Amino acid sequence: MLLFWKEKPLYLAAPRTGSFSIEHRLARHAALILRKPPAMKHMPACHFERDFRLQVFDPTV
Repeated sequence: MLLFWKEKPLYLAAPRTGSFSIEHRLARHAALILRKPPAMKHMPACHFERDFRLQVFDPTV
């Protein structure tokens, strides 16, 4: 998972899709990199919404 704070995109890795190569190229631009545990790296978007979105992106929470 790569989070780009200034630009606001989030990259969620999907198993067996070449995500390591993408992360390797973009990591130096990311504000946050989660590689371990694999469950965090390959987190489905719905779990990100449930577990992180409110705490990270919503300043009122």
